[in-house]
Amino acid sequence: MAMEVIRLDAGNFHREDLQAAAEVLKSGGVIAYPTETVYGLGANIFQREAVARIFAIKGRDGKRPISIMISSPADVDRFCDDISILGRMLMAAYWPGPLTLILKASKKLPDYIVSHEGRIGLRLPDHPICAALMRLHREPITSTSANLSGQPPRVNAQQIIDQFGDQVDLVIDGGECRSSQSSTVVDVSRAAPNVLREGAIPIAEIMNRISNLKP
Repeated sequence: MAMEVIRLDAGNFHREDLQAAAEVLKSGGVIAYPTETVYGLGANIFQREAVARIFAIKGRDGKRPISIMISSPADVDRFCDDISILGRMLMAAYWPGPLTLILKASKKLPDYIVSHEGRIGLRLPDHPICAALMRLHREPITSTSANLSGQPPRVNAQQIIDQFGDQVDLVIDGGECRSSQSSTVVDVSRAAPNVLREGAIPIAEIMNRISNLKP
């Protein structure tokens, strides 16, 4: 099946424009979509074969779990356990936005999306197209940069089309991304928070925020 491309203006689109993308996700397909950082590859996390395709497309080690994109802060309590006060404070400070938080995964999540330590990364998008897609699809999707593992993230749809071709079922072309950096990743699943990756939010800002937010 040939790749489908949907071109949208992030400042002027309708919910119905994303219906085809939502249907691809629901049917077990793989899409590429814009975020407030870089483009991502998305699959319904409850469809094992679709998630496996993401790993295969990226050439990613299957032992390295992929974070997920959620549609609402309420999903945190749905998919995570033992959420710390600091974790909730960081959510309030930076969500929606380019922050991925590592949390203790609920038993409701399939094991193939969870780390061997029982952790999962969650992100709530700030990009209008991505946020609208998540509300339409309702279930979480994979949140991993649209690139081959070890290569720079892709920041526009044409780069994805050139690299992946028909390996991806549908591309949402939302224009050039605002950033060339991935999300910042902070582990708040343990007593002491740990910044695992510096991204769109500088480490210094995160650490300063953490020191001010500690209860």
